[in-house]
Amino acid sequence: MKKLKILAIGAILFALSSTANAQDESFGTFFASYNPLGIYDNGDLLQMDTGASKKQCSSFTAGVTYANILSHETPFFIEYGLAGQYSFWNKNDDILSLRMVSVKVPLSLMYAFDWDPLTVIPYAGVDGVGYVWGQTAIGSLKTDMFKPVDKGGLGFNRFGINWHAGAKVFIGDFLVGVAYEGAISPLYKNKTPLLGSNITTRQVNVALGFRF
Repeated sequence: MKKLKILAIGAILFALSSTANAQDESFGTFFASYNPLGIYDNGDLLQMDTGASKKQCSSFTAGVTYANILSHETPFFIEYGLAGQYSFWNKNDDILSLRMVSVKVPLSLMYAFDWDPLTVIPYAGVDGVGYVWGQTAIGSLKTDMFKPVDKGGLGFNRFGINWHAGAKVFIGDFLVGVAYEGAISPLYKNKTPLLGSNITTRQVNVALGFRF
């Protein structure tokens, strides 16, 4: 009985090692995702919803990535790509609102476990983020988030870096993915202590897509 258990364990380990190395080609992915986005603003610099330290935005992202295999002996990949994201927040029948458009350049290290037709790919990395446009509104009064303060804006940082970690599951070539993303650099770096702490973002990504 003991020998049978050893043989069974050996067979399972062999199967796992064999299937994990089956994903041995570079590939591309198109994806679209829903991203609940939290903006953490302890100083209420956005001048909305006074007293709230978090504004829960809705976001939608679409993009394309390419995973380049590092070695055909082990399925490690470097993935890079380009994506666009639209974020919005409303309150009191749109009397208070926030809108942002950003472009992201993700860079990730990935490892593939392949059990045909299922492929599971955990990954982690960073995103370079460029904010193309952002606006807050209180009624008809609108303010550009990224213009300098001396030009009538809020002086938010137009560029930033985020970190992310998650997993992709491919069923054949169909993608289902989930990830968490946090800020390395703040959306706004506080220069006046009276306004409170820096403003940062965090989000969950739930993605669908396909591999090509």
